[in-house]
Amino acid sequence: MMTTIHEGTFPPGAATDEDGHRWLVMKFGGTSVASADRWATIRDLIVERQKAGYRPVVVHSALATVSNRLQTALDAAVDGDYREPYDDIVAVHVRLAAELGLEGTELLADELGDLEQLLAGIRLIREISPRIQVKVMALGELMATKLGAAYLRSQGIAVAWTDAREVLQRHANFDVRVIQ
Repeated sequence: MMTTIHEGTFPPGAATDEDGHRWLVMKFGGTSVASADRWATIRDLIVERQKAGYRPVVVHSALATVSNRLQTALDAAVDGDYREPYDDIVAVHVRLAAELGLEGTELLADELGDLEQLLAGIRLIREISPRIQVKVMALGELMATKLGAAYLRSQGIAVAWTDAREVLQRHANFDVRVIQ
């Protein structure tokens, strides 16, 4: 993992804000955000980038194994019993939250409630629409990013968590087709 930024690493004319800070997107995968030790490294990297004059934008995946666990929960809901995979998903997030010094159940109450309701609905009708599947799978990233933002805040880093669904746009001419 690179821990030092060199001026020549980024293209000239990078986007800057009103204070002259250059924006820097930092993307982390699921394994990189799945433990307190990894989050301490991310924190240190952010602080280093800020000191170098960058304004980091942190983007990251769901916690390692969570996307697979969400798919397992979806499949189990269709079969009629999602409780065990749901509880596993809760446990993974609550465990990491505790490692980070956070109250995970409280912090993620909305997302965990949505997940449970969606799974219960799937259990009742015994099928998953593509729209519901996408909604459930997105909860992995939403929960992980909420934990990450809360941790960084607890470490004194000014963080503005943003729901990507509110800022990303689909191009009007893009043809979306669901393949099953």
